[in-house]
Amino acid sequence: MNLWLKQIEESDKRETTKKDEKDRTMKLWRFTEGVITPEKLIDYASKYKHKEDRRIARNFLTFAAEQLNAPILKTWAKRFLEAPKKKKERSLYAEEEEEATKNINDIQKAIDKILNSKMTDASKLRLVAGVVLAASIGLRPYELGRLTFDMLKQAINKGYFILPAEISKTPFKRITPVNKESRELLKAVFEVKKSIRGDKPFTYKTMTNNLRDYKIPLTLEDLRHFATTYSLTVLGVPGITEAAVAAHDTDKYGIRLEHYVKKKPEEIRDDYLKFWNDVNILTNRQRKEVEKLVNELRK
Repeated sequence: MNLWLKQIEESDKRETTKKDEKDRTMKLWRFTEGVITPEKLIDYASKYKHKEDRRIARNFLTFAAEQLNAPILKTWAKRFLEAPKKKKERSLYAEEEEEATKNINDIQKAIDKILNSKMTDASKLRLVAGVVLAASIGLRPYELGRLTFDMLKQAINKGYFILPAEISKTPFKRITPVNKESRELLKAVFEVKKSIRGDKPFTYKTMTNNLRDYKIPLTLEDLRHFATTYSLTVLGVPGITEAAVAAHDTDKYGIRLEHYVKKKPEEIRDDYLKFWNDVNILTNRQRKEVEKLVNELRK
């Protein structure tokens, strides 16, 4: 560190530039507490997004790699502190309109349309249960569609189920926590299992066809985006926990996901559900309407 600061001081740069580079270097040093690890570099890059913070950090690590004969530092600098990619040029007119991520009010409005539609009661219940489940976990549409009753049985009893690698985009099976509201809805779906053909309660074709045919302003893709945004920006779920549950950014977090391999399923469940367990997507009125549906289906 002292050699690096001395090099800055002896350079031909302006005094203001020297001060800025030394300040940014010390910011990195304080943040990492003098111990450079991939985990800390990832967190540093997430917190300090200014290109100069990253540039100075990269230069310092490259310098340290040469001084200490530790090429891994240079590799980490390139991998975890790369400069932000240049943003795509955007226009101030409707050239390529991008739809905003759905918020919880949007989800509730869509559920109102489901409940007020002319679908059968069984279809309404399945669709509402599937929407709430995916919106609270961040399942990919085809993951949701491939879930079986056998997989979901564990969710009711233990508050999580195991998503097999073969029905996921990822090469590994993972723990999928299920919050209190979704467990109650799953119980209701299990109660009317006889009215459902096959062993998959949320088949992709059925779900997407109902959303489209009854003009529900929602897609299954919306639910994954909602879950991630709500987890990270509203509930404050740590990025590594979100990655472990929804399999987001597995390349970025891969080095830290290894820690989750050593955690028990119940620990991963608790890590996630301490933020999500008491979240209710359904309004009180909607919950009562769902109860009426279930009572009708029980007859």
